[in-house]
Amino acid sequence: MRLSRDERNARIQKVLDKYMGFRQRNENSGLNGLVEAGVATLRSDNEVRELIDLIIKHGEDNPLGNKAHLFATDDFKQFFDYAVANKIDFGNNPVEEVIKKSRNKA
Repeated sequence: MRLSRDERNARIQKVLDKYMGFRQRNENSGLNGLVEAGVATLRSDNEVRELIDLIIKHGEDNPLGNKAHLFATDDFKQFFDYAVANKIDFGNNPVEEVIKKSRNKA
């Protein structure tokens, strides 16, 4: 059990470190930043939620931006897996459409 908890924490930390590196260099943020940082390597909705909480605790804006309310009951893991598999660029694809499409893939 301890090993799996350590592995979980290591997965989250790896993505957090990459995301925060982007932010420190002003390279990427938001949903695209999460995808580029490797959010799809996380294994559960809870891991994704913990990552987002840690980003906010580090003083960064919520990477979900003004769309955070859309995710209250959605499965982040399913959403980000869909986004990565389909190479979604959130600058060109409305979040609402991606949520709808990711739900239809379940």
